[in-house]
Amino acid sequence: QRGTTIEDLASAISSRTAAIFFPAHMDRAEGTLPMDRVISFAHERNVPVFVDAAYLVYPIDRMKHLAQSAADLVCFSAKYMGGPNSGGLICGRRVWIDAVARTDFVAFETGKHRVLGRPFKLDRHTVVGVVAALEEWFETNHKVRLEACERRARRVLEYLTDVSAAAPTLMCFTMDETLEPEPINCLHIKLDPRVARPASEVEAALRAGDPSVVLHLRGDSLIVDTEMVSDDEVEALGTRLRSELTRVDS
Repeated sequence: QRGTTIEDLASAISSRTAAIFFPAHMDRAEGTLPMDRVISFAHERNVPVFVDAAYLVYPIDRMKHLAQSAADLVCFSAKYMGGPNSGGLICGRRVWIDAVARTDFVAFETGKHRVLGRPFKLDRHTVVGVVAALEEWFETNHKVRLEACERRARRVLEYLTDVSAAAPTLMCFTMDETLEPEPINCLHIKLDPRVARPASEVEAALRAGDPSVVLHLRGDSLIVDTEMVSDDEVEALGTRLRSELTRVDS
């Protein structure tokens, strides 16, 4: 309840400590030690720090700051940049990057020590996909990207303005799946339990229909994320939503 103190961290480190794992999204969170403090404290004791920055790829400056931090390894997931789900990238000190490289599947067959082996082998398509996604992510005009998300969300909203069983709100669905006021990239649709079917039933019907529409289900609410919706798909999406929510309304 009181969170983690520097004394807690000190007592947890021993001669058997291989590394400290730090989830970057917890940096500066209440009850959590700051990442830079953890890194400096660990390095004073010759303990490496590995940082999980999976979805912290935007804003770009934040991603660069994490990649250039004093952490020994910083890991990012490619899927949050539009890349393949099974890919990612690691930044950090050469000695640890080399250590990661030594877990390559070839070492499983020829190396002195058993490593992760073939199940963790990345095919060339995944490697190329990660590189292409990273390059495109850094070249993208994210202001334009976010404006397009908002435009699509507002267009979908037009299909629902007179559906009394639903109360849609323009919001931001963040990469850690929380709702914030902006930048707008989604519709948060709260269903009125007095007249609506359960949101789970509506979500299942949308998923099973044609075209299939997959939404985020949150209690009695549905979240329509427009990040991965194209302009050409907005009409079909809005029509399907209106059809199912009108059935709820009737």
